[in-house]
Amino acid sequence: MGSMPTLPLVALREALHERERVLRDELDRALGATLSRSQRIDDEVQDRKDLAGRRVDDTLAAAEEQRDLAELRAVAAALQRLDEGRYGDCEDCGAPIGAARLVAQPAATRCIDCQAALERGDRATPD
Repeated sequence: MGSMPTLPLVALREALHERERVLRDELDRALGATLSRSQRIDDEVQDRKDLAGRRVDDTLAAAEEQRDLAELRAVAAALQRLDEGRYGDCEDCGAPIGAARLVAQPAATRCIDCQAALERGDRATPD
């Protein structure tokens, strides 16, 4: 792990746990809304325009849920790295991830240089 003092790690852990709570709340609300929409659809007489609008809404909601699930997984992985003492090291080059980057994006797995290279297409994704 990089040379980050203990106090920022405590704050970063708290930020990760808070983000985890927010994401879980959003996913719980989304599930409730989905169940509620399904019941309303069953109960209402609908025309094609209503159905099309609901399908668009459902598609957007599903995309948001997938994004939240992916972020929740990233947060869980960051918490695991913290527990294992591997937090703050770039998964590509092994260099410490800058403190400012971790404060801005606590679940970051790459240093700014490696992330920029990945986004430019200079590096292949590990998946």
